[in-house]
Amino acid sequence: MLLQRLSRLIRERRLPDARYWFANRDLLWRELSLSRSGAWHVLCAEPVIVYAMEFGREVEGLARRLRGRPAWLLVSNPWIPRSSAEAHTLAQRTAELQARYPRLSIVYLCNDADEAAALVAAGLHARFCNQNALLDERLFRPLPGVPKTTDAIYIAQLIAYKRHYLARDIQSLVVKTYLSGATRDRRYMQQAIKELQHARWVYRCSDEAVCVLINTCRVGLCLSAGEGGMYASMEYMLCGLPVVTTPSVGGREVFYHDDHVLTVDPDPASVRLGVGEMIRRDLEPDRIRNAALARVTPHRDTFVDVVNGILAGAGKAPTFRWGDRFINKMWKERPFRLVSRECLAAGTARREDQG
Repeated sequence: MLLQRLSRLIRERRLPDARYWFANRDLLWRELSLSRSGAWHVLCAEPVIVYAMEFGREVEGLARRLRGRPAWLLVSNPWIPRSSAEAHTLAQRTAELQARYPRLSIVYLCNDADEAAALVAAGLHARFCNQNALLDERLFRPLPGVPKTTDAIYIAQLIAYKRHYLARDIQSLVVKTYLSGATRDRRYMQQAIKELQHARWVYRCSDEAVCVLINTCRVGLCLSAGEGGMYASMEYMLCGLPVVTTPSVGGREVFYHDDHVLTVDPDPASVRLGVGEMIRRDLEPDRIRNAALARVTPHRDTFVDVVNGILAGAGKAPTFRWGDRFINKMWKERPFRLVSRECLAAGTARREDQG
């Protein structure tokens, strides 16, 4: 009876089908091993400098593995503290962590200038360096030979703050979705799949496949009212797509240019009309891409400045350059137990570069 009921729910598009769960099997496993892996990348071995995606399991897991040696963590904060109280809460959690690991230092890289100011006011070391500047523009680019077959694309995990329902009036739609540790609201998942059952749903795939998928579409959607930088917003623009966005806070607007971004009211009709307007503008993809890239450089300069400041403070030559130890997003999901091996690899690569 249970299998029959599950089968019926899948047929009625009230639950994701087997392809969804198979495509997200790696993240399902992560849910079963919360303390074992996270999103991080070693930038330098002497001193140890590691980029980590968000304060939480990544920072705690890395701190445990790096205890006993001086280490710096550059931490991106996907959600901005929207009040002084939230900033001070993060400062308290940071102090508690550093009390347990006294040789650990943390620099917060913030997606929003107001967030950076709030964290500095709370006594934390923070810089305005938006996560979207860490995307690899060689991966996401216009593909002139790919035909445009779909009006709009929405890349977003299945979670309530992404407000998928705002796209329900767009008949020509691709939804590229994925599972994350925050995806636990089964009712919302059922509702979103039902409301957008006319859309083409795509689950987890490679960055190269995402680039092709974006290039088959004419407009990118950003529909949340608040989050962090939202990688997808930058991926759209690097691929040459204009963006229809709702008003938001959190940092995705940092790279927007008025010519290729249209802000609309948060209702399905306005989103649909906005998509139609951006299609009619028929903007040149390279113009959109270049406008976004022009705003990336200051953030990459800040990233380099932070790393070189740490090196100089440790008595090392401040020779870090943009591109050193670079990977897309500056993080990769991997077990924390590998951090020592990654430090060794980073140290070897640095010696080879200097030799």
